[in-house]
Amino acid sequence: MKQLQFAFAIFFTLTVMVNGQGQNNETSTKLLGEISKNDLTSLPYATWFTTEYDAYLPNAKTISEITNELNQYSILVFMGTWCGDSKKEVPRFYKLLEAANYPMHQLKVIAVDNERSNYKKSPTGEEKGLNIHRVPTFIFYKDGKEVNRIIEHPIESLELDIKNILTSNTYTPNYYAIEILQKLLNDPNQTQSQIAEQLKTIVTSETVFNGLGYLYLNDKEFNKAITVFTINKLLFPNNFNTYDSLAEAYDNSGQKDLALKNYEWAFALIQQNPIIVQLKNKIEKLKNN
Repeated sequence: MKQLQFAFAIFFTLTVMVNGQGQNNETSTKLLGEISKNDLTSLPYATWFTTEYDAYLPNAKTISEITNELNQYSILVFMGTWCGDSKKEVPRFYKLLEAANYPMHQLKVIAVDNERSNYKKSPTGEEKGLNIHRVPTFIFYKDGKEVNRIIEHPIESLELDIKNILTSNTYTPNYYAIEILQKLLNDPNQTQSQIAEQLKTIVTSETVFNGLGYLYLNDKEFNKAITVFTINKLLFPNNFNTYDSLAEAYDNSGQKDLALKNYEWAFALIQQNPIIVQLKNKIEKLKNN
């Protein structure tokens, strides 16, 4: 019985670790809605903003190459003051823009929530229709049209990623597979198995689609969530988290039998997790000595 309880505890811990972006305990003081640098340089946010801002050294050569073109773009940023990636990249982004003498009135920064009922949403809804599934997201507009975006963190560096967007625009952001998935989901001729087959070479982790599934789940779009989690399970059939997430979607939609079946599969798979196996071996070794 104790081993079963222990396995459940590990199961819960691992599930929390893989089901979302890095967060911290900054909840009661988080910023929401449109914000400015002044907000981020006030306490308690200044403790991380100033540290990252001061430490970052933009590449002067690349900055000089993008300055003139960058000024022709407006930029919309979505971030979370609770998000580790935002705490790293947003201060750097501000420093880069200032080094490029960017007209800051063309920058708009939106802080989104991490509460389950409003996950990655702003109180004033700026994220609606923009497919914000990871933060920070930096969206570049020219003449009112989106040109490209940097999602969560740069591929090379902020400077080089921006240079690519402004010049050749051959840039492919992180999580681009989500855009492909959403297009395939709109094709009535595509089955879930066919979609998974087309995506298997470009999706390297179950976390890519898991975050999207939870956005749908938190919005109570249960059918969409179940579809995304099912495709994720087809892509990663040996990963306990894909079954756990699918089970949660079934549970929330009132399909208890399917929820139970997937939770049982998740629990069976987690028994094979190297951490669980190692701990079981240690327990057995101590018992037998």
